[in-house]
Amino acid sequence: GGNGVFNLTFRNLRFNDVGGSAVKTESGANAAFTVLLEGLDVDQQTSALGSGIDLWGSNDTTLLRCYVHNVGTNQAAYRVRSGSVTMIGCNGIDGGDTASWGVFGNVLAEDGTDNYCRVNLIGCNVEAFTNYGVRCKAGSFANFFSTQFIAPSSGTVTPIKFDYVTNDQAGIFDALSGIISLGATYTNSQAVHSDGMPFVQIGHRELTTFRDTNAGASATLPGLYGSRITGSQNYAMTHGGYQKLAGHLAMEEQSSPVTPPSNTGFLYAKDVGGVTGLYWTSDGVAERRVDQGSASLTATRIGFGDGTNTMTGSANLTYDDSAKALTLTRAGANPAIYVTDTTNTITARLGTLAGAPDRAIVGSDTNDDFV
Repeated sequence: GGNGVFNLTFRNLRFNDVGGSAVKTESGANAAFTVLLEGLDVDQQTSALGSGIDLWGSNDTTLLRCYVHNVGTNQAAYRVRSGSVTMIGCNGIDGGDTASWGVFGNVLAEDGTDNYCRVNLIGCNVEAFTNYGVRCKAGSFANFFSTQFIAPSSGTVTPIKFDYVTNDQAGIFDALSGIISLGATYTNSQAVHSDGMPFVQIGHRELTTFRDTNAGASATLPGLYGSRITGSQNYAMTHGGYQKLAGHLAMEEQSSPVTPPSNTGFLYAKDVGGVTGLYWTSDGVAERRVDQGSASLTATRIGFGDGTNTMTGSANLTYDDSAKALTLTRAGANPAIYVTDTTNTITARLGTLAGAPDRAIVGSDTNDDFV
């Protein structure tokens, strides 16, 4: 075992004009675990060497109602290098030269080692940062609940930066969280920079794009929220952005279509003769089965029914929009178009009739030769 500090608790302490870190814990076997910092008030010198609070955390690090005011040059108010940290109602900063509010995790190129941090920010105030609001290094990631980012009145800043996030571990950015600027611009005109989707927005879609640092371009950022269906008293869960289903989608059968609200349509499963099909309706009356092959149409091909009954090979049906001409062609065998009245057993034919001489026929295949 190591010699780490257990159950480290500091409450209601004031650190004024600090030249280094107000609180700092060590790494490795000497790392502290079960750490609670509550009500700490920290003010650093501009020349301070070290972040306001600098911790090597375990899985139980908590900062509650802390406030780091001024921060040293190129330092961060809150620096947590590893483990899981929950910050509740933490505030800062008042000012600083190239200062960040919070930096989490370590990256080899900058810190000599890769370390990962899981961050939960709840009801925090992230403001006046002149570099990063929150930066998650290496594969660190974060959840944001009721947390506000307020960029300063001037300069170019990055409110949120993730070095690398895999899509199956993205955190949450909830509806009570937000990002605003008092005048500062954002790096690459984007508030969020990330290699991988940074988080999932729940309850809103305040941010529609982020800066994909791997691609060097903007990428869409989805959101899940509730919205009213136009023209109705129905509210639905709305997915803003693209949607990808990983796995299977199951739909419960219903016996008949239900009338959807205006400007919408319903996709549903239905049992017909013991076989479940997938149907679409936009008016609750007419329904169309959509899980079977349907007519396929190109410039030279048309299909019917399940799509296998097609005119292919030497048979072609084309449409010339400029000439407003529909043309059926076939090499021999007298191509024709038939129209059939099954009740009166009449079939009309429009086609060619090869012979001596070659002729065209417009008539009936049943009774009269011509109409």
